[in-house]
Amino acid sequence: MAAGMVTGLVVRASAIEWTVLRLEAGRWTPVKSGTYPLPAPSEGQDVFHDQANLALIEQALHAGLPRLPKPVRMALPASRALLRVLQLPHGTPEELHGMVRLQVEKFAPFPLDSLLVSHEVLATSPDGCLVLAAAAPAALVERWAGCLRNAGTPIQAVDLDVTAWWRLVKDAGLLPAEGRQAITVVDGAHSHLMFVRQGIPLVLRSLEIAETPDAADELAREWSYTIAAIGADPDEVPPHATVFHRGDEPAALASRLEEALGLTVECRALDPAPALSESVARRQADRETPPLDLAPLAWRDASRRRAAKARIIAATVVLLSLWLAAIALIFGGAQFQQHRLMSMEDTLAALKKPADQVRATQARVLALEQYLNRQYSALEALREVSDLLPPGIDLRSFVYRKGKTVEMAGEASAVTLVFDFKKEMDESEFFRGVDLPRTQRTSGGRESFRMTAKLPGGTE
Repeated sequence: MAAGMVTGLVVRASAIEWTVLRLEAGRWTPVKSGTYPLPAPSEGQDVFHDQANLALIEQALHAGLPRLPKPVRMALPASRALLRVLQLPHGTPEELHGMVRLQVEKFAPFPLDSLLVSHEVLATSPDGCLVLAAAAPAALVERWAGCLRNAGTPIQAVDLDVTAWWRLVKDAGLLPAEGRQAITVVDGAHSHLMFVRQGIPLVLRSLEIAETPDAADELAREWSYTIAAIGADPDEVPPHATVFHRGDEPAALASRLEEALGLTVECRALDPAPALSESVARRQADRETPPLDLAPLAWRDASRRRAAKARIIAATVVLLSLWLAAIALIFGGAQFQQHRLMSMEDTLAALKKPADQVRATQARVLALEQYLNRQYSALEALREVSDLLPPGIDLRSFVYRKGKTVEMAGEASAVTLVFDFKKEMDESEFFRGVDLPRTQRTSGGRESFRMTAKLPGGTE
C-alpha cells in the first residue's frame, strides 16, 4: 500500500472512472486519473444486474485497469439505493447506527438482512443531529466489489455517487451559505435532486431516467413531489432552482422545470470542476467527519485481522533481529562469557523442576480457594443476574465457568432494554467487566444478544 495515498472509483453503466490523491504538504493532490470503458451488457439487460456480462467485465478490468493504491473507495449509483435524511437525537456512532437501522426497516421495501445500511451525520444542533441514512442491496455491493477484487483492485469502502456530487458542488463553492435552493445535477441518464437549506441538504435523491423526450416531464414530476413533501410551509419553497451539468446546456429541461415548478431555473456548467471520482477520494481522505460506508462488516473485520497479522509479523521480525544480534554478541565475546552462559544454563535447568513444582502448587491452591469461596458461586451469579434483568428480556442460556466468566444469551423486545441491562451489569459490584459484542434483529422482530461477564479473578 502506498503511504499517504487514497483512490476514488466510480462505477458507471458504461465505464469505471478513478482518481488517485496523494498527501503533499498537508493537502490532498490528484496525481493520476483515468476512465476504463466497460463491455456493453446483453440486449435488454442492465449492466448492474447482467450476471453473464460480469465475467466479461472482470476479464476486461483485469487486463486494462491499473493497480490502484489502497485504500480504494467505490461509489455505486445512488439510484440503486434507498436514501432518507432523518432528524435523530444525539448518540454514539453505534447508537445512531441502531436508530438508523430501525428507521430503514420501516421504509425499506426489502428485508433488512438483504441490505447494507450506513449513515452520515450532515449537521448537529442542540436538539439532535441531521443524518443521511442509506441502504443498498448487499448483492449489488458484493457483485461489483467481487468483480473488482478478482481484477486486482480490492475495495475497502463503499459510497454512493450522489454524496460525491454533493461534495463536488460544495467544494466548488457553488452553494449559497444562506437561504434555500433546489439543485439538480444532470449526469447522463442519472439525475440527482438536492434540496438545500442554509447550506445543509434536507433531501438527497437520485433518479435513473432514460434519455427520451419525456425525461424532462418525469424529472419535473419528481421535483413537484419532492417540494410538496417538504413544502408544507410556504416559506420552505425555494425561490429558485439550479441545474448543474457537464457538456451541452439542458435548456429544454430548465424550461420544463420552470413551467412545472413556477421557479426561476438557472443552468450552470460543471466542466471546470474536477472528476467525480476525485470527490469520492476526498471523502475517503476526510477523517474529521466520517462519511457513510456501505461495505459489509465482514470486510472491516478481515481488514483488522490483516492489520493485526502485519503487526505480529513486524514484531516477530524485530524480535528475531534482536535475538540474532544477541547471539552474535554472545559468540563474539570472550571465553569467560561463554563459560558464564553455560553456568547460567546449568542453573536454569537445575531450578526449572522446583519452579514447575511451585507453580503447580500455586495453581492447586488457587483452585481450592475458588472452590471453597461461595461468594461468587453459580447460584449467587444467577441471583445477581436475575435481580438486574429488566422486564422484557428473556434469557435463553446461562453458562457459568467458576472463577472465570458467566455467558448469557437471550432476546429482548427492544434494543434499548439490552443496553439498559448491560449498564446495570456494568454498575454491579459482583462482576469485573461486561462484554456485549453486538445485538441482532431476529425474524420475529426481537433483538437477540450474547453477553459475557467476568467474575473476580477471571481471565479473558
